[in-house]
Parts: sequence; C-alpha cells; structure tokens
Amino acid sequence: MALAVFRYLLGSASRFAEWRPEEFSTPRRLLEIGYLYGTLVMLIGVPLLFVAIGALFILVGLVLFFIGWIGQVIYFFRLRSTFDSAMFLAAGILTILSIFSLGILQFVVWILVFLEAGYLENRVASATIQI
Repeated sequence: MALAVFRYLLGSASRFAEWRPEEFSTPRRLLEIGYLYGTLVMLIGVPLLFVAIGALFILVGLVLFFIGWIGQVIYFFRLRSTFDSAMFLAAGILTILSIFSLGILQFVVWILVFLEAGYLENRVASATIQI
C-alpha cells in the first residue's frame, strides 16, 4: 500500500511541477529525495544489518525519508494555497502532527488526500476551476 501511495504522490507532484514549477518543483524534489531514494537506501541497509555498515545505510535512509516527509508537508500546503482547499490544509497539519503518532494520523491524511484529489479532479474536468 505504501508503494502505491508514494507512487501516486510522486506522480502528482511531478505533474504539478510541470504545470507550476515555481510552486511545486521544490516539494517534488524533496519528495523524490526522501521517499524514493530514502526507501532505496533503507532497502539496501536491511540485508546489510549483519555487518556494521547496514545500520549506517538505515540511518541515512531515515534522514532522507524525513526530508521526504518535509516535502510532503510543503506539498500539501502549496496545494492548499493553489486550490484554496481546507482538506489539504488539514492534511498538512495532520502530517505535521503525525510525527508524534504511530501512523494512524497518516492513514487519516491519505483518506483526506484521496477524497480531495478526486473532488478537485472532477472540478477541473468539469471546468469549474481553471488550471
């Protein structure tokens, strides 16, 4: 499930960065560094845990993953300002608060994101809002 979420998130951030690079290229890059490269570094580190260097890989991966988390917060706030969306504002705030929880808030965040993304997609398709 996490892979699908990250793929969805990175894909949408890339499309928004093409549309408005001045607003979305930084969050897209942070998401890419954190969630793509951080995950890869951690995956390399797991089998290397039996040697000392594996812990270093996992630590670096976690730092990169945190960079991606910061990119996610920025991304949600930029989407909020671009589309004047209360749900993306809530998603950004809950993402910040999720650092103190064990994932339940992130689950709520993704529900909000998928609901709002679908709603905005319908509005764009029906030309209710211009992009």
